Amino acid sequence: MFSTMANEILPPEAVYFNALGDYWRILTMRAVAEMSIADHLKDGPLAIDALADKSQAHPPTLYRVMRAMANAGFFIESPGKTFTLTPVGQFLRSDIPSSFRSMILSEFEADRVPAWHNLPHSIRTGNVAFDKVYGKDVWQHYREHPTQNEYFAKWMTQASRVSDQAIFAAFDFTPFKTVIDVGGGQGMFLTDLLDRYPASNAVLFDQPEVIALAPEHPRLRRVGGSFFESIPNGGDLYTMKWIIHDWEESKALLILQNIRKAMKPTSKLMLIEMLIKDGPEPDFVKWMDLNMLAIPGGQERTADEYRQLLAQAGFKLDHVIATQGMPTLLISAQT
Repeated sequence: MFSTMANEILPPEAVYFNALGDYWRILTMRAVAEMSIADHLKDGPLAIDALADKSQAHPPTLYRVMRAMANAGFFIESPGKTFTLTPVGQFLRSDIPSSFRSMILSEFEADRVPAWHNLPHSIRTGNVAFDKVYGKDVWQHYREHPTQNEYFAKWMTQASRVSDQAIFAAFDFTPFKTVIDVGGGQGMFLTDLLDRYPASNAVLFDQPEVIALAPEHPRLRRVGGSFFESIPNGGDLYTMKWIIHDWEESKALLILQNIRKAMKPTSKLMLIEMLIKDGPEPDFVKWMDLNMLAIPGGQERTADEYRQLLAQAGFKLDHVIATQGMPTLLISAQT
């Protein structure tokens, strides 16, 4: 399997060979996801010739790939060059709610590679590598490339499924009659919330082409617009899940200030984000921070950094609530 970020004591050369192997495994995993190999195996084991026929692949070459992916734990190879999905490999299927296929196709798409290769530009200047390469930001790129935009939207929906259970286990939304999710995508979070809280109503706010993909719900109102301009008013609770980390300081402040303008004096703001740990222990979020640097131009933050950002926008951070998953809930009121 892929190497972890644990502080293991390894020979120096092993660290570098592990990194090289991870790079190869990532690209191979993307190829297998793109070719829907796991979908072809969902009904049971297949010999390599049958699998190649279903995936329109060259059998000897496909076998070499499947052998390597079995070594990484995604498949089991049986006699007769027959392959079966493992529990890990099941997550490459496209037809299950917990699928990570869209994440792989979105995060490892070829258009992102040049941006990461230009990370030195970001390090030297503080500017966004993706913008340097393409002359536009990633959001404009998605608007111009519908397939990549679809992969990203599905990945965000899948990520919402993974995180929602942890959020609802950690926080009681009962006191809030109207919840407005700012940048709420296709509405997965609000749909889950409304199903759990029958006395609540919700407003899904995002770009018009995004909310058009949200499912209908009798207590969900969809509003299209830009959070850089104005935000629906009158909510008891405003939520933003993994939005502020996408933006650099001035734009993050503008979004927060626009929310503050829309809020009632009694309204609360909930930011749902991942926090950088202060200590030296292994921390995925420190690596996510570099992804924010290279691709959208945002950043991950510590709790204190969020407290300072919120204060600049006129908020007081009242509660920091950890969940059993990756999200942390940052609850704020107006100062």
